[in-house]
Amino acid sequence: MPVEIRLYGRLRDAAGVKSVTRTPPEGTTVSTLLESLGKEYPELAEQLFDDDGTVRNRVIVRKNRTTLDALSVPVDDGDRIAVATQVVGGGHTPPGTGFDQ
Repeated sequence: MPVEIRLYGRLRDAAGVKSVTRTPPEGTTVSTLLESLGKEYPELAEQLFDDDGTVRNRVIVRKNRTTLDALSVPVDDGDRIAVATQVVGGGHTPPGTGFDQ
């Protein structure tokens, strides 16, 4: 059964696709899967990886709705991998929202 990788935000724009489906060999890790996507979509690789090849700190990876702290976990048949970048920004927080203190 294939693994679905969904891309969000800038990553989706960089790859030009919303999602991809792959059937990786047994023992493939999330990290290896992302490296493979980076080779296929070079503009995506620029967004995903630092110059030393590690996944950028701002990239968030979820496996079956669980955020991963380490990408060395294996992917299993039917997994859904979601990859996004953190959105940070400033701006005015409206009074009374509980975030304005």
